[in-house]
Amino acid sequence: MGKDYRTVKKAGNVVQMPEKYAIITHPDYKNALGLYPDGKAYLYFLGTDFDVIDNNVFFRGRPLTVSNLKDVSALNIPESIDLPLLRVFYSIFLNCQLKRIVIYLPELCRFMGKNNASVNEINGIIEALSRFNQVVGIIDGKVLPVIFVEDYCKEKNTITVSSPYMLQLIVTLMALKTKKPSHSFLIKPDIRNERNKRAIEMVHILIVLIEEAGNHSAHIRASNLVNRNPLLKCALDRAAPADKNKLLRRTFSKAWELIKTRTDILQKYKDFNMPDSIPTMSKLNVVYEFTHKGKSK
Repeated sequence: MGKDYRTVKKAGNVVQMPEKYAIITHPDYKNALGLYPDGKAYLYFLGTDFDVIDNNVFFRGRPLTVSNLKDVSALNIPESIDLPLLRVFYSIFLNCQLKRIVIYLPELCRFMGKNNASVNEINGIIEALSRFNQVVGIIDGKVLPVIFVEDYCKEKNTITVSSPYMLQLIVTLMALKTKKPSHSFLIKPDIRNERNKRAIEMVHILIVLIEEAGNHSAHIRASNLVNRNPLLKCALDRAAPADKNKLLRRTFSKAWELIKTRTDILQKYKDFNMPDSIPTMSKLNVVYEFTHKGKSK
């Protein structure tokens, strides 16, 4: 008897992958899928597992609220928290707007630029998602679980996922009446495959900044780029004095590269110009400017 290949037809009722990778640009919710605690929504790393009852978060037997988050906060945020992967799943939820989604894993891998859905790749995705058991989402004063892996079916090569937080976030954004778009789709989904997560976070911060500025130039101080990037900020706080400038160089140089190679910024904005200099710890007051001549038609 021939091999019983696992195909998307045999996988059952699975969701389609979106065409683009979405990031939030609305001023009040732009940090909703990041760990910088500002605005009406953001993620919060607890550093320990928590319990969930009827979508309510409990820690050590008591409800977790915004007011008592500081009692269980972790000092350091590990780079193993895979925020780009979470944004991939947000893009899928945004595209289908369902409470629970079933994903055919080879299609998910292809969306992220991986042609081979190997066992190691799939195990890595499931393991990365499980780390969000130590992360909660804060939205409009509510504390919600970020994402659940409800089922992994090896026979069908599917994963079933739900996200109370991202669903609430999407509902909230869809209800807002704004003139500007609430999302940008300039970043390519294969950015998730980059190893330098601190640089990826910097790319997200900068693309949101540029999109927010619209037809105007965007400016940001290097110190603000560091402070808005908790992965980088925590790494700098832990690093030995002799290593801090090396860390800045690796992060900024990779971010400048990724903006050109892992986004469509050069196609969207005419004559787009960006910096390429690297700050040092003694020169974090430098202001970076991103200029262009308007959006391409």
